[in-house]
Amino acid sequence: MALILNWDTAMRIPDCLTDQCGIALVMALILLLTLSGLVLAALSLSAFEPQISQNLVDTVNARMLADSGIDYGYNTLINTADWSTVPTISSESRGPSAP
Repeated sequence: MALILNWDTAMRIPDCLTDQCGIALVMALILLLTLSGLVLAALSLSAFEPQISQNLVDTVNARMLADSGIDYGYNTLINTADWSTVPTISSESRGPSAP
């Protein structure tokens, strides 16, 4: 067994514990993992973008169709002088009814 001669030699921290060269690799891996997560999040959001825009187009089309139906009904009310000539939809023209 080796004899410890002084206190400074015995309490010295080994160089492998104070060397910070390996921390660069660890920090680079953490940064790479974080950036990969951000990229995956952005890609998943961009995958839903076409569906969101299609919903917006469908909403605008439905609103325009409803507005044109209201305009048609309003114009029919305004422009009809004799209500006996307004065509009505009979049950025969609607097609087969459900049992």
